[in-house]
Parts: sequence; C-alpha cells; structure tokens
Amino acid sequence: MDLLQVFVQQLTGDVKVYEVPAAMTIGEFKHQLQGSQDCDVEAVRRVTIVELILEGQTLSDDKRTFAEEGIISGTTVQLLFSIDWVECETQQEAASKKVLPEKLKAVTLPGTARQITEKAFKSCGSLVMVSIPDGITDVGAEAFRDCRSLASVTLPLSVSRIGHHSFAGCISLERISMGSVSFIDESAFENCSSLKDILIPTNVSCISYNSFSGCSSFAELKIPDSVTEIGPFAFSQCSTLVTLSIPHSVRQLGDFAFMGCRSLKHVVLPNGATQIGRSSFRGCTSLESVTFPDCMTHIGEYAFAGCSSLKCVKLPTALKDLGVACFSNSSLESLDVPVGVARIGDYAFASCDSLATIGLGSALTEIGAAAFAKCTSLRSVELPRSVQYIGPYAFSGCRELRRCDVDGVEDVGGNAFAGCCQLKSDESGDG
Repeated sequence: MDLLQVFVQQLTGDVKVYEVPAAMTIGEFKHQLQGSQDCDVEAVRRVTIVELILEGQTLSDDKRTFAEEGIISGTTVQLLFSIDWVECETQQEAASKKVLPEKLKAVTLPGTARQITEKAFKSCGSLVMVSIPDGITDVGAEAFRDCRSLASVTLPLSVSRIGHHSFAGCISLERISMGSVSFIDESAFENCSSLKDILIPTNVSCISYNSFSGCSSFAELKIPDSVTEIGPFAFSQCSTLVTLSIPHSVRQLGDFAFMGCRSLKHVVLPNGATQIGRSSFRGCTSLESVTFPDCMTHIGEYAFAGCSSLKCVKLPTALKDLGVACFSNSSLESLDVPVGVARIGDYAFASCDSLATIGLGSALTEIGAAAFAKCTSLRSVELPRSVQYIGPYAFSGCRELRRCDVDGVEDVGGNAFAGCCQLKSDESGDG
C-alpha cells in the first residue's frame, strides 16, 4: 500500500504531518481529520471541516482518491472550517473563553446559517479568507472588527444589513462587495485604511455616523441616488478622496461629514440641501471650488474652516445665516454676502489673509465678534445702513484697512478695530 506524507494546515495555523494511503478518498480523509480539530477554545462547540484546498483549488469531490487528485508525498493542503460558536452573555465571558483562535486563517460558513452573530470573528488577526453563503441576511455588530489580515469580502445578495463596527479596523481590507445591502450601520468600515473601492448599493438611503471614516486609500466616491442623508463623520479623514459626487436626492449633510478630506478638490452640493452641517468640509486643504444650491439658508459653524486652497465662492441667494468660523483660515480673495443674510457669525472669516474686498447685503444687522479679524489684505469695508451691531475684535488686526464708516451703528464692541493702524479714528468709532 502506497503511503503519502501530507502536510495539513490546522485550525490553529500549525502544520501537522499525516500518512495517508494513496487510495484513500478525500471524504474519508476529512472524516479522519474531524476528530483532530476540536480546538482548545472553550467557546467553540463544534468544528466542521468543509473543504480541503490544494494550491488555491478546492478538492470538492469527496469520492475521488488522493492518487486521482494527483497528490504526491510532501504536499501541503489547507483546511476550510465551519465553526459553531457557544453564545456568550457578556463581553467579559467572551474574553474569558478566548472566543477566537488567534491563528484562524480561513472560514467557510455553512449554507444553513442565516446571520453572522455579533463579534463572531472579532480580532482574528490572521483571518485572510471568509466564505459567506447565500442565505445570510445580517452581518452582526463587530463581526469582523480588527481582522487585520482580511483583504477581500464578498457579501451575497441575501445580506440586507451590516451592523455597527462590522469591519472596523480591518486595515488590510481592499475590496468589499456589498451586494443588495440596504442598511450600513455606524462605523461599519471605520479605519479600513486600505479600502480602494467603495461602491454603495442602490438600496441604501442613509450613510450612517462614521461609516467610512478613516478610509484613506480610495480616490473616487459616487453616492447613489437612493441616499437622502449623509450622517456625521460619514467620510471624515478620507485623506485620498479627490472626486466626490453627491446626488440631488441628499437632503441632509451631517456635521463633520467630509472633514479632513485633504485631497478633495471640487464639491457640488445637492439642490435639495437647505443647510450644511458643522465642520462638514473643515480641513479640506485642497478644496478649490464649492457650488451651493440657491435654496441653502444656513452654512454651519466651521463648515469650510481651514480650506486653505479655497479662493472664491458664490454664496447662495437664499442664505440667511453664516455660522461661527464657517470660512475661517481659508484663502478667499473676495466675498459678496447675499442680501438676505442678517448676521455674520463670530470668527466667520477670521484669518482669511487674502481677503481684499467684501460686499455686505442690505439686510445685515450684526457682525459677530472677530468676524473679520486678521484679514490682513482687507482695505475697505462699506457697511450698509442696516448694521446695528459690530462685535468685539470684529476687524482687529486688519492692518491694511483704511476705510470703514461706522456712522449710524448703535453698538461697536471693544477692540473692534484694534490694530487697524491705517484706519482713521473718526471712521472706526474710537473717538
């Protein structure tokens, strides 16, 4: 009887040598291996060997012999497992049972499974491959969190929901096929720093809080027409994002949604959006142009703060309010405030050191504290008669400012024109 030495990669990642008759079938060998794969992990109820893999090819015909498969002595085969986990009531219990073997490299889920439970493969740092069968509907919260070696995942069309933090911290994940998913929960792909392509399914209506934050390897993003809401921090710190397409179906753009996307160059905001959230594009240092819909009434605080490449914007005609520090530390060179704006928020244009000319609308009543502080290129300001209040330090540090007639303004805050060394005292209201 011919005996073959076969090297088998175990569940734990170790390699064990078996002497196998050449006439033994693949099915018989699987059965022999089954008893040796119990795994010293308390939370594993049962380990089922699903497939043998030889040089990337599945040995799927259990009736064929080793000889018929061309397996020779010295061959190494890899196992794919189905694992039946013991449910843990608490996180502490899960930790005490060492729920996951650290060396687990490949998993095939059984066709009878309908969901991947919460934290099922969390922190499997060596897990490279997972096969998810059709019939699975739900990927549980933190199911694959911190699987640092997982490079690619294909979800079957049956999956409708991806739970919170499901793939968060999968730093090697380059591609995810999401099939027909309709709900992506918060932080689902947070810090997947190798993710190169993000194709959001057309069933998704809301991109949740922090969903793709820190995904720093993809350059293009097209959001489907089904999406009506982009949540806070949804794409923040996506530092390589250059091209962004937001559909006109989007009605709400959350706080910090694209903050820190420092490669983003152009943004066209959707027609249906009436306001833009706090710090939505803060720190987008390559942003050169923004197109606003005419219906937008509010630009949130710090919305474009630190956009150091932004030189020119045309503000929407329906605009009513400019939030705190909304364009601070940008490179705006000129500015026309629409006629409907009643208040310019504190620090709104502070430290815009290239801002040379501004036009203020006839409905403006209030200029907030430090609104134009340190605009060192500003030479002249024509205040409309409607202005009743100029906040403290509003124009402080505008060292080139030569003209700003405050006659008729009821309240001029302290140090409103401090450091405006070119401005005559009778125009600044200082006496």
